[in-house]
Amino acid sequence: KDSPLASSDPTQSIKPAPKSTNLSETSRKEYVFVFCAGLCLSFNSGYINGACLSGLLTPDGTKQSVSAFTGAYTGSALQLAGG
Repeated sequence: KDSPLASSDPTQSIKPAPKSTNLSETSRKEYVFVFCAGLCLSFNSGYINGACLSGLLTPDGTKQSVSAFTGAYTGSALQLAGG
């Protein structure tokens, strides 16, 4: 069998790029996976921010958010939960 490197024409061994899929061509399984992954990531950032903004992790009760914009949402959720 001839190897692609032995050919004198370098374009013979080049394969075309795979065709991109539209959103309408994706399966329900992919949608569920992406939704669940996003849900896990948002829960994780909220949980970590809640722990850090509550002041329970430091001896002096320092409150510090550790995620960028989600700290504002977590802080407001803690205020609403606290009354």
